[in-house]
Amino acid sequence: MPSKSLWLEEDIPKFETFDGSCDTDVAVIGGGITGLTCAYLLKKSGLRVILLEANRICRETSGHTTAKITSQQRLIYTDLSERWGKEIAHKYATASQNAIEQIKNVIDELAIECDFVPQRAYTFTADTKNISALEEEAALAKSFGIDAGISTEGELPIPMISTMYFENQAAFHPVKYMRALAAAIEGEGSRIYENSRVLDVEDGAVKTDKGTVNASHIIVATHYPFINFPGLYWLKMYQHRSFLLAVKGVSFDNMHLSLDSGGHTFRMSGEYAIIGGADHKTGKEGEIDHYKILAGYIAENFPGAQITHQWSAQDCMSPDGLTYIGQYGKSTPNMYVASGFSKWGMTNSMISARILHDKITGKENEFSDIFSPERPVSKSVKGIGENVLEATAGYARKITKPQVPTCTHLGCKLEWNDDEKSWDCPCHGSRFDENGKVLQGPAVRDLDLTDSN
Repeated sequence: MPSKSLWLEEDIPKFETFDGSCDTDVAVIGGGITGLTCAYLLKKSGLRVILLEANRICRETSGHTTAKITSQQRLIYTDLSERWGKEIAHKYATASQNAIEQIKNVIDELAIECDFVPQRAYTFTADTKNISALEEEAALAKSFGIDAGISTEGELPIPMISTMYFENQAAFHPVKYMRALAAAIEGEGSRIYENSRVLDVEDGAVKTDKGTVNASHIIVATHYPFINFPGLYWLKMYQHRSFLLAVKGVSFDNMHLSLDSGGHTFRMSGEYAIIGGADHKTGKEGEIDHYKILAGYIAENFPGAQITHQWSAQDCMSPDGLTYIGQYGKSTPNMYVASGFSKWGMTNSMISARILHDKITGKENEFSDIFSPERPVSKSVKGIGENVLEATAGYARKITKPQVPTCTHLGCKLEWNDDEKSWDCPCHGSRFDENGKVLQGPAVRDLDLTDSN
């Protein structure tokens, strides 16, 4: 079965390729949900916005999500409380819960038909060792103002002994939502351009292979930041892949996530159940058939289910539990970044857009401090060290695998991904198709497969 996201069955409008030069108030690099939301909010505030997308809007990471809109994110509040303290964990909870309502407000403002469904979100376990962890997380969430609780009942035909639930969560169709944002952005001095990969940014000049956009402010919303200096985001994050199947013949209510091994995720979209799992770090396990593993799990737990679609998603993982939102680096006061969503891109996209909108328009934002890219790295030392070791191993493979292509980002040897017939970078997560074309960054240049060394 070819890989095709259920969401990408929808028609998406096409936009011209940027060619020439122009001036604008804000240049947004990246046409996923974060870039589109930023552009929409800024245009709404009266600014001219140019959005540049390397391929097609909506079709990359945002078109391959589970599209859960939730402040329930595994055991995030326990982790943040232990790592950063309860005050920051409380702020994160408030920002995430606010984002759900803010997305609903945009849907109402633009009258978007995007299958938005309010519902509960559950995290469950079948392991007695995890019961206390769920109870602690639910208690923390409740203390932060989230309507949370614990139950021993579950909706899925899967063994479970305890479930944590959050009320007032939601799910939607991400492409229908983003398509409406794109329509609202176009016009009155604001434009969207596709097939316009940005190669460099220098002194307010955003350069593609066919032209330059000169902007007073620049937002890098490219999933993984492609500019290596300043910021050093290639040291601060790694990328992770997960796999999703859409099936018919299965029905349940609400959203679900397993805390146990496999980390399976579940949600409904109309007549389809979307079930995910088989996660791994990008560039690893390339010889394993992850779709087959997931299909076996579904056959075991949902006999008779008919698989209709299969696709994969890629996520940027922050080593300290917090998203990077704010000034790109100390030397770039008018360039901003939003990245490191750690699998929770729907709520984090709105948090990012609100913070960056407020920074550019000169407003205070009560959440900007906790997400600042300039926050102390002391909480990230372990993750950064692991990234350095992985990169070192990637460079060492130049000796052991001299005929394997080298990533055009920072020179790591690539690994072949047999699931998706792609070359994947184990260092920073760039991906290329079998002909060498960039599929996902931070790489911006295609491979030259005639000279693999």
